[in-house]
Amino acid sequence: MKSRFLLLVISCLSFSLAAQVVPNASFETWSVVNYFYDPHYLFTSNSESYYMEGTLSAEQSIHSHSGQFAAKVKSFTTNEGTLPGWISIGMPGPVFIGGYPISDVADSLKWYMNYNIIPGDSGLVYIEFRTDNIPIAWGYYTFTGSESNYVPVTIPIGNYVPVQPDSFVFIIMTNVNHENAQPGGYIEVDDLQFINSTPLAFPNGDFEDWLPVSFEDPLFWTTSNILNVYSSPSVIRTNESYEGLFAARIINQHAMMNDGMSYLLIGGIGDNGPLGGFPIAEVPVSLKGYYKYAPVDMDSGLLLCVFTKWNSTTHHTDEIARMTKAFYAAESYLEFELAFDIEWSETPDTMLIGFSPSFLENEEVVPSIGSTLTVDDLFLEFGSGIAMPVGEYLNSIHAYPVPANTQMQLDFELPLATSVLISVYDLKGNEVWRNDLGYRPAGKISLSIPLNGLASGEYLFTIRTDNGKVSGKFCVAE
Repeated sequence: MKSRFLLLVISCLSFSLAAQVVPNASFETWSVVNYFYDPHYLFTSNSESYYMEGTLSAEQSIHSHSGQFAAKVKSFTTNEGTLPGWISIGMPGPVFIGGYPISDVADSLKWYMNYNIIPGDSGLVYIEFRTDNIPIAWGYYTFTGSESNYVPVTIPIGNYVPVQPDSFVFIIMTNVNHENAQPGGYIEVDDLQFINSTPLAFPNGDFEDWLPVSFEDPLFWTTSNILNVYSSPSVIRTNESYEGLFAARIINQHAMMNDGMSYLLIGGIGDNGPLGGFPIAEVPVSLKGYYKYAPVDMDSGLLLCVFTKWNSTTHHTDEIARMTKAFYAAESYLEFELAFDIEWSETPDTMLIGFSPSFLENEEVVPSIGSTLTVDDLFLEFGSGIAMPVGEYLNSIHAYPVPANTQMQLDFELPLATSVLISVYDLKGNEVWRNDLGYRPAGKISLSIPLNGLASGEYLFTIRTDNGKVSGKFCVAE
């Protein structure tokens, strides 16, 4: 699996989640995520570079030939080598998909550009007019070397089949030599225009119009929507909920750089699959929730739970346990439970939860397009018998500022009257501060925790009540 940009629940951030509960477990809170901006009507290599490395390979540039903006594309490096930056009309691949409607073939294509293409590699501009996806006219231009100022370029378009087109496709890219692509190449391009006896407008050829590429994701959760930036989302909120207003629906569909897998998880995606998660201070007995599942063919759904612990000696995360559960067809909501009934070799400090409409833990499984898994109302159970859904035990826990220095502010709300004890621990488990607040009525609590004398690093705060305890991590920076 290619290197991924990790969308993790980061322990040093100020957050409103407790370590003993599943964040946003009822999927009631969703927010719009703007992944990046693309020029209107055009696709870019941002779909690859952002997903694989968390970087942008195509950006708006104020170094324009005319107007306010131009477009700049640049090659980017992954663990698999250097990949080209590109901007296109239609989606490139083994064959172009889509295109822009047009009813005439232009005589020529003209544009302005400056560039730096590393010796041994070549940049490319290619345009193709089509009828029923069959090429009828095309032209291309390759180049290498460096040009710091904008230069005009015009290429003829050969009309090889004298029929009327219905669309055209286009691409400008930094690297043609895919086997030995060189890093460091870039192209700034502006003022693309057709030359014809009846002038045709190249859509957004002046790169003045840029639009956000965005989807709505459930708060605290990572989704496969980043794979579907140029299609419909694979994870959506639905009002077909078990309780509350919304549930999360995961749909397998064709996506960029994979075979249609879709996923919803708390954590991130790395070279070897899911990783990260949310902090826990106590190991739960089970995870429960509700699901509906509509498989295609012989597909089965997946629940994945991974427990990990930070190894302070190796400075790596060790996997402590990995457990899965399969989902089968269910037209109406059914309750599920995944019991964590194992002998723990160590006590984990982090838990990952993931769902998919296909059982992706089996590498031989090919996801079936259209399989749909809907999940709602997740909650963890503990040995004490306490079940903790989000927001029903302690509400809106805020620890700030991030990072903290001389003091940390801790705000939370008690839904019921209870005794309250606040403690702070270092990562070795030593209690470095405590405050017994005694018996407190329901309502908001706000207190300052002094941090003078604490070394820089991560610490754990714990809030104990008559109903159990919740915890969270925070950072101290001297």
